[in-house]
Amino acid sequence: MSATKLSDLLPVAEGISDPHAYQVFGLDGGEQDGAKIKRAVTAVYAKLKSSKQDADPQVWKQAATLAQQAKAILADPRQRAELDARFGIVPVVSPPAGMPPVVPAGVPPTAASPAVSPPTGLPPTGLPPAAAPVADPLAGMLPPTDPMAAPAPSINPMSPVAPTQQLPPPSAGAPGAGAGAGVAGAGVAAAGIVRAASPSSPQVKVKKTKRRKKSGAGKLMFVVGMCALTALIAGLGVFMYLGRDIAISKDGKLVTQRQLPNAGPAAAQVRPTRQQRDPVMGNPAPRAEPPKTSTGLPMNQFSPPQDPMPGPMNPSLPSTNGDPVASEPIKGTDPDGPGMANPSMDNPAMDSPAMDNMPSQATMPAEVDQPAVNPDGALPVSPGTTSAPVQLTDADIAANEQEIQKVKKVIRDLNWTLMRSSAEKVTQRTLSDAQRIEADALYNLADLASYYRGGLQRGLGAIKATQDFEVTEGVRVLVVEVSPSSLTIKYNGRNRTYSVEEIPFRLAEKIASFAIDLTQPDGIASKAVFQAISPLSNEEYRKDSIEWLEMVDPDMPDVDTKEVAKQIKELF
Repeated sequence: MSATKLSDLLPVAEGISDPHAYQVFGLDGGEQDGAKIKRAVTAVYAKLKSSKQDADPQVWKQAATLAQQAKAILADPRQRAELDARFGIVPVVSPPAGMPPVVPAGVPPTAASPAVSPPTGLPPTGLPPAAAPVADPLAGMLPPTDPMAAPAPSINPMSPVAPTQQLPPPSAGAPGAGAGAGVAGAGVAAAGIVRAASPSSPQVKVKKTKRRKKSGAGKLMFVVGMCALTALIAGLGVFMYLGRDIAISKDGKLVTQRQLPNAGPAAAQVRPTRQQRDPVMGNPAPRAEPPKTSTGLPMNQFSPPQDPMPGPMNPSLPSTNGDPVASEPIKGTDPDGPGMANPSMDNPAMDSPAMDNMPSQATMPAEVDQPAVNPDGALPVSPGTTSAPVQLTDADIAANEQEIQKVKKVIRDLNWTLMRSSAEKVTQRTLSDAQRIEADALYNLADLASYYRGGLQRGLGAIKATQDFEVTEGVRVLVVEVSPSSLTIKYNGRNRTYSVEEIPFRLAEKIASFAIDLTQPDGIASKAVFQAISPLSNEEYRKDSIEWLEMVDPDMPDVDTKEVAKQIKELF
């Protein structure tokens, strides 16, 4: 297949897809030679017929269609005139016969040329004496009279004037050239066709652009986008502000309501009172209230010592109040029944030998009791004794002071294992009055702090992992892992692990409230002491703790909380 392009079948340049009629046949634009046009059409048709078998059917069909359309345009005078106008070719109307040519106003008429005699030795040219003037190609298009002749014979410089064909001047070597040019010009005018100097520019019609109505969809989308962005920012702000109340419950749901963990029956426990040491056996004996004397009045440090009651805890004691004589049955009584008379039921006479054999009051041994401490540091003598009071030596006081300082160091170091036991051992020593007050205050301090710490550990046992609770209003935490010695919570999306001593005060207070009642005086005092000696404490917390201890002092008769506050000031 040799012909695959339009230029292979038609004499057109490559790249031209829509040629005009003259280009289809390979002619110059505006060609007026009819014979030449006919030969070009015949050649193109012959080429199309010969290459039909080898050419691409689509390309050949397109070329044949263009050739047929171009032939029809060149054959139709009207269509050909329109095509020629594109190349600046306009027809000229010849004036009627016998009518003189119209000369434009202001243009001088052309005078007749004088006869020119040929040079010597040359034959005459055969031209008439005066050559005919060259007809103006635009004479037929001008009016017969000049409308501007009366005002002023002038020519508008802005009006286009078709140039006339200028004749070259005759040369000496070619006589009669001017006349020949004049004849040629006349022949062109007779043909009635003249070529313009330049093609006329087509008139362009300016189309008014219609103003499109602006759509409101853009503004609507902008408003919707701004509203969505504002809602997103507002939602983020609400989440940041209220996100602390959101946690994951056991079933995996987000929990926003405030619910406390079920602390169980351990929520209301009362701090046990200080155990009274048995002066005989040495083992601590529990007591629910302060001991009383035989008269029924409360016993203090200045009360006379009381005899321990015989019982299963004290099997080595006699059944009487320490009187060795009373342990023997009195003559005349039944040993199986104390105070019961013999079978004869007769009381002995006052002057009987039995009454004479009874020991006198002066010969009865004195009672052996545990003495208390006097303010002067000496051990007093029980009533009815004649021995001198025991005085504390400087070595004893120094030893006691050394033990007290050890207790203070244990409290500062937060050695919870030795804190309460070491303070209790000091209170069992023989102390002076000032040392007794200090030792009791240190013991109460260690006892209250240990009580609060024990409640905190019991509160940790009351909660479980994945359980959430509210610490304060608007603050919730989620329990991740819990043990008696540590706690891991999730707060604000982060896990935090604390030991018992490192738990923040507000969180520790909430956990301890699951096991002890912090509204009671002992709960308030224990919390104040624990926060005062905690490693997280500072001057402000200790000041508040001292104020709380001084405030609850009237409500705690068994504990001198003012002395405890004084010891806190000295320790820290």
